[in-house]
Amino acid sequence: MAGIPSTPKNAKEIWDGLTEEMYEEFYVDAWPVIFESAFILEDATIAFDAGAHLAAEIACRASVELAGFVFLTSSFHKDGGPWRPVTPNYLDGSPRRVQFDEISRGLKARKFLSTEAVSALVSIQRNGNIIAHMGPVLDREAAKMWDVVRKRVRAGISFGDALISAPFTHVTNLIDPPTVLRDLRGVAIISLELAKAAAAGKDGPIPKSGPVKPRRAPEPSAKVGGVAPGREVHESEIESDDP
Repeated sequence: MAGIPSTPKNAKEIWDGLTEEMYEEFYVDAWPVIFESAFILEDATIAFDAGAHLAAEIACRASVELAGFVFLTSSFHKDGGPWRPVTPNYLDGSPRRVQFDEISRGLKARKFLSTEAVSALVSIQRNGNIIAHMGPVLDREAAKMWDVVRKRVRAGISFGDALISAPFTHVTNLIDPPTVLRDLRGVAIISLELAKAAAAGKDGPIPKSGPVKPRRAPEPSAKVGGVAPGREVHESEIESDDP
């Protein structure tokens, strides 16, 4: 069994390694924990190999957030049935929004994630926030540049020369492809460890019969995650998570 490669050459190798290991080691009881989030990871690997590494980074964050949320807010039926969601609520009974930072703390508090998975969780949250909240990042980079320009002008350098030579890091260059590839691998590792914890938490040892391959995407007519395909998502349904 090859599993998730330690030094993948491309993102497809990560996806293939995860699905192979899931098929070999786990069954239908574990897969639902990362079922929906795995679709996002697959999209991320496709985006990365197509050259859209910033889009892939955003998808990394979304995949981990969803997998962590499902794991932390779900439980088994007492009769050993499938996983079922337990929606976090406010005291008035309305659904409570759970943001990435709380999910991250919740996963770390369970103490089952490996050191590698915890490091990946931190990296994915940080890098995802940079891409998702580029406005403040751009402001900071611009402030650094203008500070240098002002100092050079006061030193007698012309404004044009000072501006041309001032250092400026484009926000799109803050996260490079090798970093995203590492985070993609991190998503796969976290997903696998969540599935292991889910499978072991039901009956103890993982059953040795009845393998079920991961399902592919639902048919377009299916309703996924409470949102029918093609329906416009209202602004109030979109989670915000400031860094």
